[in-house]
Amino acid sequence: MKEAAYDYLKLLEEHDHTRRCEYPPSFDLKAAEERFTHLAEELIAAYQGSTFETGAAIQDASFHGQIFLAFEGLTILIRASNFGRFITFFDEEEHMLLPDETRCWLLELFIKHGYRFIPPEVLSMPYTGECKGVSGFRDWGYRYFEWI
Repeated sequence: MKEAAYDYLKLLEEHDHTRRCEYPPSFDLKAAEERFTHLAEELIAAYQGSTFETGAAIQDASFHGQIFLAFEGLTILIRASNFGRFITFFDEEEHMLLPDETRCWLLELFIKHGYRFIPPEVLSMPYTGECKGVSGFRDWGYRYFEWI
């Protein structure tokens, strides 16, 4: 895990921008929201009771869309970052109880839609980048997947 975590951290550091907290200079919001909507529609069709937000519902954030995936009595939160086409998920209790089959299906779906999955355990590592934000970032998850 240490080597894999290092690879993810290197990837996160490569996409960090010193002064741009919400999105990098080359970010295409319209294309990102369109890609995200296609993913969300596919997930909502597979999991009844799921919903998603993008567009005006997400402002002042380093992510552009979130899906509330209804899964066996839990709500799995999926967020797509404005950086690096990163995507992640976690449940409302912040531990993942997804069966391997479901997790693999989600990861394949993310790839199909052009995303790169970042595991929650990597995102909980302390932020070591140079972007100060408004009040700093405690971890990589806050840097790439939260309201700023």
